[in-house]
Amino acid sequence: MGRSFKMRYMSNNDCWKIAQLIQSSFEIGNLCSRSSLRDVSYAVQDCMQDEGFGELTDRKSLVLLISKMALAEWESTITSTKNEIESFEEES
Repeated sequence: MGRSFKMRYMSNNDCWKIAQLIQSSFEIGNLCSRSSLRDVSYAVQDCMQDEGFGELTDRKSLVLLISKMALAEWESTITSTKNEIESFEEES
């Protein structure tokens, strides 16, 4: 009997999708810009489970990569919002 092999792979788009889904945890959840990478990684693992990538949650490097992507995206959102506020204040 041959052993079945299931490829354990996540595309770049899948990684970004998980990072995008985590953004709601920053907006209305229990994460903030000062959350540790460990805290974000727990949220990423939960999201990966929910999205059908549960078999990959034991790959720490992948979880940390997506966590860093989510944090970078959140910081980008903060910077963008600050710029919008500053431009609005300059117009007034």
